[in-house]
Amino acid sequence: MATIPTPEESGHKILAIFGQFNIRPGEMLPFASLHQAFINMGGSANDFKLGIDWLCDMGYVEIRTDKRPPDRFFLTEDGFKQRP
Repeated sequence: MATIPTPEESGHKILAIFGQFNIRPGEMLPFASLHQAFINMGGSANDFKLGIDWLCDMGYVEIRTDKRPPDRFFLTEDGFKQRP
């Protein structure tokens, strides 16, 4: 049986994606790029949502839009420090 990742594990996978794109604090990744990279790494849509929620709760990623679902995710200074 497959192991279900925790929100924290999914969040760290997402932070690694920010690193792959060389995103610095205050810079953003569009939803489509971030989500597709996560799926390509074997993640699920639900794991992505849980990971993003965890990142936002921790202050590692910010959503700066009123659109739902959000279309852009901004890396914070704290998030940058947590990247692998």
